[in-house]
Amino acid sequence: MLKTPSILAFLAQKGGSGKTTLAVHVAVAAQADGERVLIIDADPQGSAARWATSRGSKSPFVLKMEPAQIGGAIESARTEGITFIVVDTAPHAAPGASRAIERASFVLIPCRPTAMDLVTVGTSIALARASRNGFAVVLNACPARSPEVSESHAFVRDNHGLTPLSTVIGDRRTLSRAIATGRAATEFEPKGRAAAEIRALWRHVKEQLA
Repeated sequence: MLKTPSILAFLAQKGGSGKTTLAVHVAVAAQADGERVLIIDADPQGSAARWATSRGSKSPFVLKMEPAQIGGAIESARTEGITFIVVDTAPHAAPGASRAIERASFVLIPCRPTAMDLVTVGTSIALARASRNGFAVVLNACPARSPEVSESHAFVRDNHGLTPLSTVIGDRRTLSRAIATGRAATEFEPKGRAAAEIRALWRHVKEQLA
């Protein structure tokens, strides 16, 4: 179990990166691994909070709040024995995003392997670097056997001086279907490829936080 509380922030300055989808999936994977998990939804769109509503009373719990409230929520979580906090930040360059990642133990930047996403990922990388926290880029919604995946790895490496995670998340309908039912892929289709990829992503995060 992680030391109390470790904080993972998901950061993407472009909408449609799959930021919230990965945030709730990693949170559920962490909970299945024995962590006491809280999701902080600091994204004005409130997608994680809507997912929690469809999930009902099942944990992990989601708190919808403004970025300025995150500090207080972290302190409350510490007294309640929460070991892992996932923060879903706003999908645009806003002061709130900076405030959220400054408190993070680690930052994940989801990026689709498309030209438009790769052009904008530099803003997120610069923001994460400025926070002086550990961070990584994870390629998300990757088509199977697509040259764009290796090309995206090379683009991020050559233009930003870091290599995205070797774990990539495929473009799998299981992820969105699970979200629509208030679940995660590890619950919806536990033996499927999507579930295996999410567990691999959680293992990487856990290694970084440990």
